[in-house]
Amino acid sequence: MENQKIIQVEEKVPFKMLLPLSIQHMFAMFGATILVPILVNSYFVDACGEGPSRGLTVSVTLFCAGFGTLLFHLCAKFKVPAFLGSSFAFLSGFAAVANLNTGKYASMSVNDKAAYACGGIVVAGLLYLIFALIIRMVGVKRVMRYLPPVVTGPVIICI
Repeated sequence: MENQKIIQVEEKVPFKMLLPLSIQHMFAMFGATILVPILVNSYFVDACGEGPSRGLTVSVTLFCAGFGTLLFHLCAKFKVPAFLGSSFAFLSGFAAVANLNTGKYASMSVNDKAAYACGGIVVAGLLYLIFALIIRMVGVKRVMRYLPPVVTGPVIICI
């Protein structure tokens, strides 16, 4: 049996493993980044009879994932090897907004509904930044006391 080594968080990936691991990561993340806007489009088609022509399209999602990843790498000083793709966590919000058909939403166009849903994602991102600043001010050790890996791990797995 071949001796398999587990790469720890602090370690660098051996050079010979970089290419196969990055290809595996690319296929996993690229699929999700393409699938989310397709699912969102299908929610609007089912609820409104047509899909949005603006908002969360495949091309916009790919651009934002790439640009966001580059920006993240700059902010993290190239220390965190990550790709920022789309999240399945927001699908229920898109489905809810697509099915709004009372009050002012009854006469709203598909693109306007999609804009509302995308605005919700922007607000979630701003809340994320606020929480990141609070954690930076309070300190990671203090937060880890209330949110240890045994709590945050399963949440991340579910998302």
